[in-house]
Amino acid sequence: MNEELKFPFYAKLTFITLGLIALIFIFYIGQNIIVPIIMSFLFAILLYPIAQFLKLKLRFPNVLAVMIVVILFILFFIGLFVFLSYQISDFAEDFDKIEKNINIHLSNIQGFIRDTFHVSSREQKQYIDTAAEDSLEKGKEILGTTLMSFTDTLVNLTLIPIYT
Repeated sequence: MNEELKFPFYAKLTFITLGLIALIFIFYIGQNIIVPIIMSFLFAILLYPIAQFLKLKLRFPNVLAVMIVVILFILFFIGLFVFLSYQISDFAEDFDKIEKNINIHLSNIQGFIRDTFHVSSREQKQYIDTAAEDSLEKGKEILGTTLMSFTDTLVNLTLIPIYT
């Protein structure tokens, strides 16, 4: 009574293709849930040896070892965030000096282009203005994509400790 169904090649190909399309569709629809779960799974794999070390070698209870590892993990990312914040603030403080140096180098480059390629400063400015207009149009799209990625990352970083 265990008869196997034998399908022709085109039927098997159709089933496999539809199955792959359905799987990709499910992953696409569920990416807001699946990505944090996968990331938390990877972080759990990363943190497991540390928890085992605390549990087996240092004789911590399992719950305490896991809590310590998760707290250290969160503190690591907070420290990384603080470090990057200080670096960005230092960059912001030096921005005037950087802008002054960029303007000096820009005028040197414009002089070089004017002398070498015989392109006047006005024509260079027109080229730059045209490129700036194009980049502003594309910049809006890039900014929107960046903000969406940033908020998605924040959501993932919020959900990962919950799933871990």
